[in-house]
Amino acid sequence: MAALTISALRQRIATQLTALAGWTQSPFDHERLVTAGTPAQHQQYALEVSASERSTSAHSSETGALVDTTVIVHWLYRRNQKDHAGTLDAALDAEQAMILQVLATSKTDLSLSWIRSDRVLAGDWLVGEAEFMATHSLAFLAA
Repeated sequence: MAALTISALRQRIATQLTALAGWTQSPFDHERLVTAGTPAQHQQYALEVSASERSTSAHSSETGALVDTTVIVHWLYRRNQKDHAGTLDAALDAEQAMILQVLATSKTDLSLSWIRSDRVLAGDWLVGEAEFMATHSLAFLAA
């Protein structure tokens, strides 16, 4: 498995999500995705790469140490005030499409798995997050 930087992992997932029709990456970080004064867009996402640690199945190679990196996709879906059930169903379908799109990311130098999803109502928005685990080789860690 070739070494993969954390930034390259984030960029690869962002590219994969942006290719999904209707989704756009927020210019703001995940903490400002839905806050007062921050312009939000329907089907917008922000990526968080929250932690990397040596994999439980860690082994060393010429290219680095095997690590598990947590990647969280924070996303927004605008609610239709006149059709709550229809909006919720459409948002859940969009979330599933987004999860499948992330899992379709090229795996030549990583393994990706879906961990969990959460979603809450926040005013006119359904705000969600989907957590993934990426196992990959990280070159700068000591063997």
